[in-house]
Amino acid sequence: MMRDEKTKNTIPGAYIALIADVASRWEISKEDLLQGTGIQQEKLLEPLWHVDFNAAIQTLHRALTLTKEPSLAFGFYLGMQMTVTCHGLIGFAALAAKNVHDALKIAQEFISLQSTIHKITLEIDNEYAYLNFNHNQSYLYIDVVHVALLLGFVQMGKAVSGHSLTGYADVEFERPEYFEDFEKLLPGKVNYKQPYTRLVFQKEILEIPLLTSDPITERLMREQCKAQLRNFLKKSDFTSLVQDLVYDEVMGISTITEVCKKLDISERTLQRKLLDEQTNFRDIVENVRCNKALGFLKNRSLSLNYIADHLGYTDVTNFSRAFKRWTGRTPRRYES
Repeated sequence: MMRDEKTKNTIPGAYIALIADVASRWEISKEDLLQGTGIQQEKLLEPLWHVDFNAAIQTLHRALTLTKEPSLAFGFYLGMQMTVTCHGLIGFAALAAKNVHDALKIAQEFISLQSTIHKITLEIDNEYAYLNFNHNQSYLYIDVVHVALLLGFVQMGKAVSGHSLTGYADVEFERPEYFEDFEKLLPGKVNYKQPYTRLVFQKEILEIPLLTSDPITERLMREQCKAQLRNFLKKSDFTSLVQDLVYDEVMGISTITEVCKKLDISERTLQRKLLDEQTNFRDIVENVRCNKALGFLKNRSLSLNYIADHLGYTDVTNFSRAFKRWTGRTPRRYES
């Protein structure tokens, strides 16, 4: 689907302020950094503003050019200075969450408020939690952004929980020669040239309570996020948003009633908006179930009974019929 000017990609302006703060280490002034980007210095002082994504990438390019730092090294500097509040309302809501798990669920649920390009997903198996940093299109300096997000989430997790993250990281880029001093900042081993970017850690970390937990504040901030999300729905690809909300890593497949509650809209409105984009809730659920099933079957520790139940099927037989309809093979044949 082509996006018109109304739905152009944006990110929080706080990221521009973050780039400016890091660049100032090399005595790069905000005026020099923003030259030619179309971003006014005064905007850096405003709360909760957004900036065109192309302008943000141009600002990052200016920072790399002026500081003469290796690109991935600059990404680490960004990650080191990243704070939860850089993420606007989502950050404030996450700060008030009960534990690490709930904070990451907030990030996953409302990430569309931050960027139409990036998505964060949390997956959990019997032993590990996987925090995936996904993107729906490639762009210049994508590896810099991934490094910043990886280290940023490590730093933010430690700040709000009081515990250091232990695990490993998968990244999509090759290991630069200068990377030895930087990779020590990530938790455990770093695996390079992988098909995805993610943090992997023991799932018990998810239960660590946050030092800043506040149920009342969390509820208020979530309502603010929902209000922004409703505004975003008026100018976005609604189908993609519903796909993101259909699956919950703990509860499994959400019902249409549960998705409508997350969006704070009626079932009739949801179905009408999906029909406008030539799809329906049932087809979306089927697509999500298929993709999740293919991923689960790669994990040999998960039984067919668990997968079937997690994806909302009454028994393995019904799941197997659906899987054969999707792929032409039964789950057992797909595993072998």
